[in-house]
Amino acid sequence: MTTIEDVAREAGVSVASVSRVISGTRSVRPKTKNAVLEAAEKLGYQKNYFASALRRRSTNTVGMVVPHIANPFFIELVERIENVIQADGFDLFLCDSRNDPAVEVRRVRALIARQVDGIVLICADEMRSRESILAVENKIPIVTLDRSIKDIALDRIAVDNGLGIRMIVDHLASRGNRRMTFVGAEEGISTAQARLEAYQAAVAAIGGEGGGDIMLGSYSVDWGWEAGLNIADRPHLPDAVVCANDLIAVGVIRCLLSRGIRVPDDIAVTGFDDIALCRYVDPGITTVRQPIDLMAREAASILLSRIAGTHNAVVNLLVGPEIVIRQSSCNVTKVS
Repeated sequence: MTTIEDVAREAGVSVASVSRVISGTRSVRPKTKNAVLEAAEKLGYQKNYFASALRRRSTNTVGMVVPHIANPFFIELVERIENVIQADGFDLFLCDSRNDPAVEVRRVRALIARQVDGIVLICADEMRSRESILAVENKIPIVTLDRSIKDIALDRIAVDNGLGIRMIVDHLASRGNRRMTFVGAEEGISTAQARLEAYQAAVAAIGGEGGGDIMLGSYSVDWGWEAGLNIADRPHLPDAVVCANDLIAVGVIRCLLSRGIRVPDDIAVTGFDDIALCRYVDPGITTVRQPIDLMAREAASILLSRIAGTHNAVVNLLVGPEIVIRQSSCNVTKVS
């Protein structure tokens, strides 16, 4: 088995220098660090993280639990979080809760058993995810991202969902759209509820129709297609469909087009999140862009500060969204 002494000989440095690089406890010259890392990789050396944890009470690992890893929005958040924490010497353990609070609490407990230093949680349910928080019981820091858990004081980083929906409704109204339909997700998800309530308030504010024309399902393409069928079979079509996320919007658009309904000429359709797919489907989807880089940086920064013991006050940060206009809501030639 390769030892730390083997790595030191291969790199041409002292054992102490190797130890400093591996533990991350003291700074070393970039040239020395690169030599040690290259030697460690060449020899297949793996640090004993749990032995290190016993000495330093840290594993330099962070856990992250997401509701559904197939959702491109969550994939982008995971990638950004990992980039931030890796720059600070941490590795990421990723878990999928499958949108099930019971699975979620098992994932949280498994991460604690593996001695992660902290957890980033995108919760499955704003009420039933309480058990996941109770499982932590102040053992390690936890930061919630994107979604919130009701009536629990936790660090939370999220976009201003209400502002995003108001931007979309105002944009549609400026194009003359007044008869709107909202296609969202079932209650229990904080983002779904916030977007629904914002839609109802925004439609009322512009004096539009459709504040009560609401269909709720899931954040999925399949649900968007199902909702699209319902819309296409109506004797009187709405002139705009506001979707609670981009996956729903993709399903609605594909369904409407398959039924010979033109988007946006007959019905405008909008989404929320601005996943990469929005730029590549035809028509491109008008949506609300979440500042994923900023959200990831803030969430990781707060968690790492709590791990280091340098952060105390509870943070509830709402970041501003941006509307991105594409062809699904109007015939534009220049798109983002």
